[in-house]
Amino acid sequence: MKPLLTYSTGALLFRQLAASTRNRLPYRETLEILAQDPEMFGRDSPAVQALIRQLDGGVTLAAALRALPELVAPETALLIEEAESHGNLAQILDAIADDYTELAQRRTAVRTALFWPTVIACAVAVLVVFMMIFVIPSFKSLYAGF
Repeated sequence: MKPLLTYSTGALLFRQLAASTRNRLPYRETLEILAQDPEMFGRDSPAVQALIRQLDGGVTLAAALRALPELVAPETALLIEEAESHGNLAQILDAIADDYTELAQRRTAVRTALFWPTVIACAVAVLVVFMMIFVIPSFKSLYAGF
């Protein structure tokens, strides 16, 4: 199942959660502020709202993420659960944010790398169709004379 969060949004979300953890701010307030900004979370706002609803139940961040498997990978929730139990949650959230940032950059790089070969393949296809329709039939009369 594809996670609801895009990689760039996930990076931003986990970076903000790490800052919240370091400054001992409630996750709910941080998430409500983030969900209100259409430029930050535009299409991902429902995912953030779902996380807020889970946190309203008084559960930990890991339990909230585990209850929303469509939001992030289950491995991410397990990693956060381990970090909560060992007391290094902010560092792990930053590491997850770094991972999401790298994934977003890789995705952009792959799309960019595939753009030009796609354009050239389309141009070659148009050229072949043009030749088949207009150039090859003009040789028909030449070959008929042999």
